[in-house]
Amino acid sequence: MKVKTLFPNKHRATEFFGLQIPMMEDVPLNASFDSYAVSADFVPYAYEKGEFTFSKPGEDLVDTQVHDLAFTISGDKQVADEALDKIVAYLRNVYTQVIAPTTNEPSGFHIVQRTLNSDNPEHAHCVRLLLVRIFRNEDFVCTEHPEFLLGMPIGQYHCPVCGTMVLAGIPHLPKDVFDDYPGKSEQ
Repeated sequence: MKVKTLFPNKHRATEFFGLQIPMMEDVPLNASFDSYAVSADFVPYAYEKGEFTFSKPGEDLVDTQVHDLAFTISGDKQVADEALDKIVAYLRNVYTQVIAPTTNEPSGFHIVQRTLNSDNPEHAHCVRLLLVRIFRNEDFVCTEHPEFLLGMPIGQYHCPVCGTMVLAGIPHLPKDVFDDYPGKSEQ
């Protein structure tokens, strides 16, 4: 099966800063899988007319490497859901064995996922892209990634991890960015 190239200049890999990522052995026939390192400044935006659209939400992420596990899925809802079940089982294994092993030491990595559904009304609830991104904790100010919400009608919200105000579609700002804001009240 031919793997669809989602990002230009990606580097196919199964290792990310010492983290060994197992490949999915039994990829469903109606799906494709790829594992690669890429710059963090590309995030999924939309699926329209059979094509995936990605965008760059912030230039400050351009030099930061992340690792993507990307799955594209085709077919009607039942077939797509069957493939998705197999993919989720693989991802659960990756998470429990690699990202969050049951040891006392933190792995130093975290993940975020984004799905894009079909824009075809006949397949409106079919997942067409499942992208799981692995981040190194030390490269980011927080484990919440509002840039992954690009294109979603959310707007500004409180980060569920650290409480900072963030904007959907824009990279997380450091917590101290607003410390010098003139309107901030003294605590």
